[in-house]
Amino acid sequence: MTRPRLLFLSLSSRQFGGGEAYLLNLLDHFRLKSNVFIACARENPLMVQRVTQRGLPVLQLSLGYRHLVANTRSLAAWHAQEGFHLIHAHGRRSQFFGAFLSRRTGLPLVGADLVANLNWEGSAAGIVQNLLAALLNRLLVVPQCDRILVLCEHMRRESLRWLRVPPDRIITVYNSVDPDFFKPQAREEALAQSLGIPPQAPVIGCVARFVSHKGQRTLIEATARLARNSPVRVLLVGDGPDEADLRRRICDLGLEDRFVLMGFPVDLRPYLALMDVVVLPSRSEGLPTALLQAMSMERPVIGTDIQGIPELIRPGENGFLFPPARTDLLEKHLRSLLDNPQARRRMGRAGRERVLASFALPVMLEKIETIYHEVLSSRNRPR
Repeated sequence: MTRPRLLFLSLSSRQFGGGEAYLLNLLDHFRLKSNVFIACARENPLMVQRVTQRGLPVLQLSLGYRHLVANTRSLAAWHAQEGFHLIHAHGRRSQFFGAFLSRRTGLPLVGADLVANLNWEGSAAGIVQNLLAALLNRLLVVPQCDRILVLCEHMRRESLRWLRVPPDRIITVYNSVDPDFFKPQAREEALAQSLGIPPQAPVIGCVARFVSHKGQRTLIEATARLARNSPVRVLLVGDGPDEADLRRRICDLGLEDRFVLMGFPVDLRPYLALMDVVVLPSRSEGLPTALLQAMSMERPVIGTDIQGIPELIRPGENGFLFPPARTDLLEKHLRSLLDNPQARRRMGRAGRERVLASFALPVMLEKIETIYHEVLSSRNRPR
């Protein structure tokens, strides 16, 4: 088999986030040596647009488990026409579709990011929903997967604990970033001016969807404390259902002149270059791409001490960790960095060195390519 025909499934989200960026990296790499196809959620127009711009064959399907039968039928018909060799399903919903397609067609299945949405905090209804999802994954998805890829060691432990994944079928493949693309660059003063950021004002950045578990409210509360004696500005990059609530809280605290809220830009790099410190105050994460991108551009980072984030941040070396919702500790770490440009530069350089050593894109791509080869070889081997 000289050119495998790979089907990627991106059917887990209405918004473009880290998972979608991860898949685009895979598509860009494997299209050079394989025939690549992708099924996208039509409810995620930005992902559909970026795939279409690449000239790749794309099938648009509807999100939601109620479309399971119809989507599986459409995917099976596409397989009958194109003759796929392997399915790569990214995200919890995608893997339900992938598991049913694999069961129907016999295609090998590589699942990724299976437990990223397992969050055992929050409301009782949310916990019950996650327990039910874990049970369904364990019963229906895991047995169908030839390999399960997880983004960090925390997720591997969670998979072994909650999903009972056989250890030989679960592999940690760290999320990654292209350090040649996300490299240090100078601050663009014209861009800062267009956003209303004064020339001498320190800038805190946060790149994340506007949803409750990303924790932007914690950053807003910490900024209220900092703003008493600092000209600090905050750039919130993202979109999502909580935007109105975030704007309301900013107004309630009288911080309208301190915050800029904007959607995800086509090119994030100039905006990262404006940020003196990048914060991710999440209550639930895998291994966040936003922090990797910031580290690669020599930005010091502050994140919560949960799940995969401590595998990125070494406190005092390339940033700081704090418990979720601890506004006081976030303020303390922010103040220590904003008041010390030398520490920011030192930690920024250490962050990029960490990316180059452990989280560079070529390392991830090579590992996934090896996994595909192993799965396809084992399926083709006489039994």
